Amino acid sequence: MHGASGKRHRVAKALDVTVSDENNERQHVIMGCYGIGVNRIMAAAIERAADGDHAGGHDDNGIIWPSAIAPYQVLIIPIKYDGQVKEVTDRLWVEIEREKSPTNPLSYFHPDVLIDDRDERPGVKFKDADLIGIPLRVIVGGMGLADGVVELKWRTDDDARRVPLDQVATTIGEEIVARTAIEADAVPESPSWTTRSTDRKSVVWGQSGDLGGRRRRQTQ
Repeated sequence: MHGASGKRHRVAKALDVTVSDENNERQHVIMGCYGIGVNRIMAAAIERAADGDHAGGHDDNGIIWPSAIAPYQVLIIPIKYDGQVKEVTDRLWVEIEREKSPTNPLSYFHPDVLIDDRDERPGVKFKDADLIGIPLRVIVGGMGLADGVVELKWRTDDDARRVPLDQVATTIGEEIVARTAIEADAVPESPSWTTRSTDRKSVVWGQSGDLGGRRRRQTQ
């Protein structure tokens, strides 16, 4: 207990926070700190229940991550990671990560993009995508490319939709901003946050001048 007590006194001593004891002598107070860490935030986000039109943090198929805290915001699923499909998949990875912000043309979006390059059947990849809860799925297949399109599907949507190749990055950028704002609006505000709500909702992605190495990895 001495170690714990020492830690509790450390801040009080640094701030010289004291009270008078029963003998009218000044004593440093014992301070406690109760915070919410990353683990608790993640658990609370997953366990939250659906509220009206807003999805909860999970369903029967797995996790539903909010865009703002998802480990990856976008998952590109090539039906078969080879040939033209591989070429387009790799190009989309670059285009999505370097998409200009619709609200700040001088900055870049910096979503984390994952490519599922495993040699698995599409159904397995789709099921795993739902399980780990990545918000947005981009499906690249030979039949779609023959028509000049890929499919986009949000984790909370029932069906995918076809988007022309030259509009994919722009569409994703605009929709991520819109979805993140909607999710922020659904978060109950405490009185102390009221004056900061505009700033909290406007900060979607940080700026980055160096994209660094590829974050593509094989889904486990």
